[in-house]
Amino acid sequence: AILGFAGGMQTVVDALVAALPPGVLRLNTPVQAIEPLRDAGWQLQTVNDTLTCQHLILATPAHQSHGWVRPW
Repeated sequence: AILGFAGGMQTVVDALVAALPPGVLRLNTPVQAIEPLRDAGWQLQTVNDTLTCQHLILATPAHQSHGWVRPW
């Protein structure tokens, strides 16, 4: 059996976004580098600033993620 969502995979994305607290999601913010922090967490260098976070989800194509994670 093949299962899917009536509204397509966008339904999953919309549900995840709705579950996040306001202000934690950044759209259209290109990432230049990702580094693991020594004391846990992550540091992201974007085109605009540097962000620090406890958790990180990479929802990008493998060829794009590869350049970020390869150094470590």
